[in-house]
Amino acid sequence: MDTGNLTLLNNQNKSASKFTRVKIINNSKFDENWLQEKIYSDPSLLEVIDPNYEKIKIIPLCREFSLHNGVSNVFLDILAITETGKLILVECKLWKNPQARREVIAQIVEYATLLKSLSYSDFSTRLKKFINSEDEDPITHIFKRFNINFDEAQIIDRISESLKSGRFHLVIAGDGIRSDLINITNTINQGSFFSDLTLLEICIYENDNKDIILLPKVPSKTEIVTKTVITSSDGSPMTIEEDVNEDRTDGAGINYKRDEIKKESNREFWSKIIKEIKIEHPDQEPPRHGGNNWIKLPLPSPLKWVTAYRARDNTYGVFIRFAIDEEADELYQFLESNMKYFKDEIDQSVSLQYTKDKKSNWDNGIWLSINTRNTDIDLSTYELQKDWIQKNVNGFTNALRGILNRFKDELSI
Repeated sequence: MDTGNLTLLNNQNKSASKFTRVKIINNSKFDENWLQEKIYSDPSLLEVIDPNYEKIKIIPLCREFSLHNGVSNVFLDILAITETGKLILVECKLWKNPQARREVIAQIVEYATLLKSLSYSDFSTRLKKFINSEDEDPITHIFKRFNINFDEAQIIDRISESLKSGRFHLVIAGDGIRSDLINITNTINQGSFFSDLTLLEICIYENDNKDIILLPKVPSKTEIVTKTVITSSDGSPMTIEEDVNEDRTDGAGINYKRDEIKKESNREFWSKIIKEIKIEHPDQEPPRHGGNNWIKLPLPSPLKWVTAYRARDNTYGVFIRFAIDEEADELYQFLESNMKYFKDEIDQSVSLQYTKDKKSNWDNGIWLSINTRNTDIDLSTYELQKDWIQKNVNGFTNALRGILNRFKDELSI
């Protein structure tokens, strides 16, 4: 991922200064420790890691957060948190050789695993070594320091749930991204690992006056292309639009341009939905972008998330999917026996399906879903779509949270 130099223009639009790309090298002024310090002092460099965070403040908690692996202490470079209560784990690394690039993946996954083993009380006690909050909870103290408006009980509950489920955002930050690291990251993100894992490239530019520009970016190749197929109420398959490959060349022609325009339109629609819909349950995290034409709402473990989507046939809907495993039959029977509850809580048109033996692993699953169809799903019917999505997203999240304890007890999860 090569980039050219940057040119600074003055207000007369004349070239004023050229900034040349420089590399991070150990034993120089631009090393791993320097990068760690810059990210910690300016957490806005992290905002690019997830579009859902672009208007959500990220608060740095500490550097060199210590965790014990049973033999010795290990140290996470940076621990941060969003104002919505999601923990962000950052490890800074130079991409000097393949061995180091693979080791940093294992390293940050180990940190996430060790963090997951802590209760909120353990986490809070350990955090107090870095945040002088005296008798006050350290998260409460730091949120007040950064003038964050928050509900203390809700934030603590969200962090507690995050620690219990291992739902974190892991970030590997460096001065360049190599293809082998991208491939490893995609494999982990497409697997069963519960945290999000993002590669963050920090490009450094310097001019003759020693002024510095930092340019954070996430390589588009790490974006996972997802194709989701579910069955409508009449039995026909519906496809949620998949993400356009960011690496297609201009040779793809007008179809590529149309895809880009459509993708941008979808993005605007869901960004507006995320901003405007009202979530009823006080513990429910806000929705976040999924792929090209869908969003997801995280749920407590062992559930994962509820998905709201729009499809190419002007259908839109909400569903939760359960992957098939050795307990799938028992799970299906549990859900089927509670269909009256789901219909009363969500809508009478909610359906339950159990699909097996499909070619795609994604197609195989247990689906609790609801959908509707409109002649147009453009901005002219936006309010209609928003009201329907809001009603059913709340219906699903409230119903699933309301049955969570029985879900765990009866299935021994």
